[in-house]
Amino acid sequence: MKLVTKISVAATVSLLLFSQIILWYLLFQSNQTMMENKVKLEGEKLEHSYRQMDELLKKAGRMEMQMNTPVFISCFREFFEIRTALYQGEKEVWNMTPYEFSTELFWDSDIKEVPDMPHILYVQTKAGKTNLLLMERSVEYQGEKYQIFQYQDLTEIYSRLRDLFLQGILLSGILILVMNAALYGIVKRILKPFYDLKRTANIISAGKYEERAKICAKDEIGEVSESFNKMAEKVQDHIKELSDLNESQRQMMGSLAHELRTPMTAIQGYAETLLRVRISEERRVKALQYIESESKRLSRLSQKMLELTGLYHAEGTLIFETYDAEQLLGEAKEIFQAQPKQKKIEIKIRKGMEKIWITGEKDLLITFLINCMENAYRASEEGSSILLGAEKNKIWVQDFGIGIAKEEIGKLTEAFYMADRSRSRKEGGAGLGLALCEQIAKLHHARIEIESEEGKGSTVTLVFEEKGKKRNDGEKFTN
Repeated sequence: MKLVTKISVAATVSLLLFSQIILWYLLFQSNQTMMENKVKLEGEKLEHSYRQMDELLKKAGRMEMQMNTPVFISCFREFFEIRTALYQGEKEVWNMTPYEFSTELFWDSDIKEVPDMPHILYVQTKAGKTNLLLMERSVEYQGEKYQIFQYQDLTEIYSRLRDLFLQGILLSGILILVMNAALYGIVKRILKPFYDLKRTANIISAGKYEERAKICAKDEIGEVSESFNKMAEKVQDHIKELSDLNESQRQMMGSLAHELRTPMTAIQGYAETLLRVRISEERRVKALQYIESESKRLSRLSQKMLELTGLYHAEGTLIFETYDAEQLLGEAKEIFQAQPKQKKIEIKIRKGMEKIWITGEKDLLITFLINCMENAYRASEEGSSILLGAEKNKIWVQDFGIGIAKEEIGKLTEAFYMADRSRSRKEGGAGLGLALCEQIAKLHHARIEIESEEGKGSTVTLVFEEKGKKRNDGEKFTN
């Protein structure tokens, strides 16, 4: 059952129940008022008839006569209607009504007094299917007690009340049907934003992640729509990140396959030559050296790939701490210098006038610095130098090597990209260093800035969220 139907049915049932309670209450009050008026009117009629008969008897001087004498009966008949009967105890003196009355049963009933006439009593009773109002007036003449009974048929009153009740139910039903139709339309209009929200959710689930819900009003529904849009935006961003990651990994795997094909083909060719062809010792040594060189490069390539793949899944598992930038640079320098080198290149750390603190994951920051130093080493000539430095929210590596063309800078962080492929392979590069650095920067919510000029060198800077200050002239170099 739809929500609009549930609300309409619930409202209709509640309205029907409430209307019937109100109708019953109003009819009950109306019945009470009508009965009170009827009792008072019938009591006044009974008392008026008795007073008239009593005055007439006094004037005629007949008060000494017995009540059951023909004269008294004639007088009684003159002033009382045929709805009246005269009893003496259980003895019927005069009764032209279609009913027989019992004094004993009357006194055993739930009798009440007529308002302002306590000597007249009444009770509501039933004779078969007929509702009766029975009134009693006690009189005493010549030491004898008599009861005057007068009845009034209430069937018509109850029938009219029943008809009013049925008419009320009918009118309530018609009114409720009309109101239900109107309520259905109103509720459907109110819930329209929810239906739009459902439609938007279905569109998004079908793959159109840019779809957003319309915010028509600044009410609770509008707040729900706004929250939904925020959620959809987060989902879209997350899906885009996953899509970009998937595309990046796909491209990386394609590039990896391409990178592996050339050395593997060469290794296979040299191996087959060594197995099947008799060659000179010089050519044999050269072939083995090439196999060794390419094997080492493939080993480095696989290691870089493992590191890069691990970084793609590292977000959310890192613990960031604050470190002294100078000590961090010093550790990276020691690790890099401990590796065997073919060229003599001096590594320097630029010290500022104030202590700099860097917040991040220590191992990743050192990996960033080492990768940048490896790139700088490969780009530098014998006897050159590499500078390491830190500023507020920045760490950087600078070399004075061959530099890179400006149009190539934007591609440097792509996996397997090499500005000078032959030189990079000669120096043992895999084309993954800056791709690793780029991912490390993302994990630190930072960015990489690369400045380079051909023939003068390059500077790679890791810039954290807070903007750092510019370098000043009070800096010194330490080896």
